[in-house]
Order: sequence, then structure tokens, then C-alpha cells
Amino acid sequence: MSESISDCLKSKVTIKFKKDIIDSNTYEESMYLPCIGESKTLKFNCKNNMCKLQSIWLNEEF
Repeated sequence: MSESISDCLKSKVTIKFKKDIIDSNTYEESMYLPCIGESKTLKFNCKNNMCKLQSIWLNEEF
């Protein structure tokens, strides 16, 4: 059974971050969580420092 994102964060895993610049005001931010059962990568689209969750990838690191 895999952990929820909330449970994964509570277990104090080492989180990896990655930032890809698209242009001067736009970038993609990724957060990798190596949770028990299945890892999760959350991808955000960001513009002018406001980010929206774009997707959640299971068992995929950047």
C-alpha cells in the first residue's frame, strides 16, 4: 500500500526540487517525494511567482 502525499511529507522524506525556466516570467517547478510504496513527482506551472499544480506523476523522478 502506498502513502498519501500528506503521510509522505509527515514521514520527513528528503524532498528534491527542480526548476526549469521557460521565459523571464514563467517556469516549471517540480517536487520529488520518495514515498513508501510509490514515489510522487508534483509538477507546477508558475508565472510571476504564482504556481498551479499541473500534474502528479507516480514512480517517476524528474
